Amino acid sequence: MNISIRNVPRLLFSLLYVFLPFVYYFSKIGFIVGILLIYILLFIDHSDKRNIIIDLYIISFSFFGISIFGIKIVYLALIAIFIWELFHAKVDLFNSNISLMYVFIIYIFMSILIRKVFFIQQSTSVWTDFVRYIFCLVSIIVYSQSFILDSVTKVKKNIGSLDRMAWLLTIQTIIMSICFKLYGAQTNFQSGIFTVNTFDSTVSIQQGISSSFESRLSAFFSDPNKLMAFIFIMLLARKILAGDGYSNLKKEIVYLIGGITTQSRAAFIIIVLLVVVFCIRKIFNKNVIVGYSILLSIMIIVTLLLSYLNLSISDIINNTFRWLLKIMGRERTLKLDSGLQNDGRAIIWREAINFIRLKPLLGYGLQSEGMLLPYPTHNTIIQLLLDSGIVGLMIYVFGILKILIGKINFIDFFILVVVPMLVLDLANFNIIFFVLGLTIAKSKGYFTRENLYEW
Repeated sequence: MNISIRNVPRLLFSLLYVFLPFVYYFSKIGFIVGILLIYILLFIDHSDKRNIIIDLYIISFSFFGISIFGIKIVYLALIAIFIWELFHAKVDLFNSNISLMYVFIIYIFMSILIRKVFFIQQSTSVWTDFVRYIFCLVSIIVYSQSFILDSVTKVKKNIGSLDRMAWLLTIQTIIMSICFKLYGAQTNFQSGIFTVNTFDSTVSIQQGISSSFESRLSAFFSDPNKLMAFIFIMLLARKILAGDGYSNLKKEIVYLIGGITTQSRAAFIIIVLLVVVFCIRKIFNKNVIVGYSILLSIMIIVTLLLSYLNLSISDIINNTFRWLLKIMGRERTLKLDSGLQNDGRAIIWREAINFIRLKPLLGYGLQSEGMLLPYPTHNTIIQLLLDSGIVGLMIYVFGILKILIGKINFIDFFILVVVPMLVLDLANFNIIFFVLGLTIAKSKGYFTRENLYEW
């Protein structure tokens, strides 16, 4: 009886979270009350309030498109967590692992000031973008502390939290799909306090640009692709916590299902890569390099064979993407940019590269795409080059490598983080820095891997 009573807050939390889309459709006031209840139930469910900081951050991030007084909920949660930890624990603010991230922030800050001194044109939202990088730094500071993961119990609980969140987010996204079918497209919501930017393509309908709604689910994100990136980066967090030697396909498969629900082409690429890597690891075990070598050889042979048969690789990729778009019901995208050459991202990348060639070293400053391009680049590398030049890109990349080398499987990082980065601008996507922080904290763990793998 006591066990069931103890689980009531978690059950109520789960039910309210997954059915939140229905609440949003029927009552915006009810939706706001529902958000508040979710946080109350979260705190009730955690008897150890010190163990709440990962759950609180992940849940807040899942409400990425929701703001209070113009500040995203995830940032408010991060501020609260940071202040709490400063007063209740010895926080190491200047860990050597993150020194280059400090250098990157200083470089960005100085570039803004220098441009102002010399009256160089820059976006009006440049400081907003800079603040996002500050939150990235705060994320990595908070979650790199050794006390975050200083016992097997904490690691197990946090893995369980990530798995539970993956299930809830996936179910919530499916519920949202049902809402679309039953009630049609829902508009964004804005009051004096709350702002909710969600449900992709509603702006086009409101402005009369489009008469049909493409129901690409974004949960409570402003962009379906950001939802996709969030789900897969959560999977990376799970892999980091569990370690290379502990792979649980049954528990990881929900993350793949969640990725599919976003109807993103990148999600299908990521899933295919994950399946291939999983098979290679299973078949070749400790000799994975042999497996990757064989795979590379097969790819080269297939490419040469296609060339010999005068078959275009780009045509095959285009046809594959068109097939995916058709089965996903993305007719609007199919009409706009179904191929490699006429895809909107490919076009904007070519235009951005032309600007980068003119200022390759220092770039044009933060938010430069607003001044130079018709819409964002949707590519982290290109965006960093455009904003901060080769200098900024190198500091950023080496800052990440300094943290990852010797602590994480680079294949997993490439598939789950770098691939989304190539189709989205995720340079200041906080969840990446949350994962980097966990990587540092895990490397300081005071427990044996054997104990963890017994779980």
